[in-house]
Amino acid sequence: MASWISSPEHPLTARVMANRIWQRLFGRGLVSTPNDFGKAGSGSIHADLLDHLASQFIHQEWSIKSLIRYIMTSKTYQMSSSIHSPQNHVKDPDNQWFWRQEIRRLDAEAIRDSLLDLSGDLNRKTGGPSVYPELPQEVHHTQDSMRKGWGKSPESEQNRRSIYVYAKRALPLPILEVFDASHSSFSIGRRPMTTVAPQALMLLNSEFMQQRAENLAMKFSETDALFEHIWQRPPTQGEKEACKELWGKLQEEEPSKTDRRTLKQRYVKTIALAMLNASETITID
Repeated sequence: MASWISSPEHPLTARVMANRIWQRLFGRGLVSTPNDFGKAGSGSIHADLLDHLASQFIHQEWSIKSLIRYIMTSKTYQMSSSIHSPQNHVKDPDNQWFWRQEIRRLDAEAIRDSLLDLSGDLNRKTGGPSVYPELPQEVHHTQDSMRKGWGKSPESEQNRRSIYVYAKRALPLPILEVFDASHSSFSIGRRPMTTVAPQALMLLNSEFMQQRAENLAMKFSETDALFEHIWQRPPTQGEKEACKELWGKLQEEEPSKTDRRTLKQRYVKTIALAMLNASETITID
């Protein structure tokens, strides 16, 4: 069976895998139904390209790494996501011909990991058993009893990468669930990409996000350094003016007896939280 599936003469195996790799890199596959290449599938206007990638995959001895490198070094992958050609936008507004890169949100796991990394809290340890991040009390109340079926990891282990988070079907980690992480109850060929109100509430109000912003405020006292750290660029003139306006409002709202250091920390935390919520932080463009 294995020899038949992996045979170079098999019409589907290499094509299905090449399509999934393309989907991972571009956000959508050359065939939009990755689980169905049959008559019920969507088909593809890029059949020749898919055949080429499949043959390349076989020629490189089924090396996923080699095919990823081959695609990522192409001009198509390195295109900007900006609409640099109005003519192309008129002819192909849905970008079916991949004349520009797709703007897309990071996966749920990547969002959590990048936020932890930016705040300096990500534990990069590899291997070992699953970990149990702390869950909000209201999530525990959805169970029959507190902490039923959910362990407690040492604090130093709770901020490990999301791939190590224990997967419990009845009790998913909120930040992963709200950003469309795959559910272990069923197979899914392509994750949905929803935009719903709970996502904004999670990024603004959750204890997880408040802690990330708090930790950034403790490390950075100047907004210029904060911008360089999070977005790898200096603030624009408009952003500088917005920060200056915020500082003025905080000074007006806070009592005169408020310690300047405390006020400055609140100021930086507010900016950090806003930056972590911005599309520039959680999207690929």
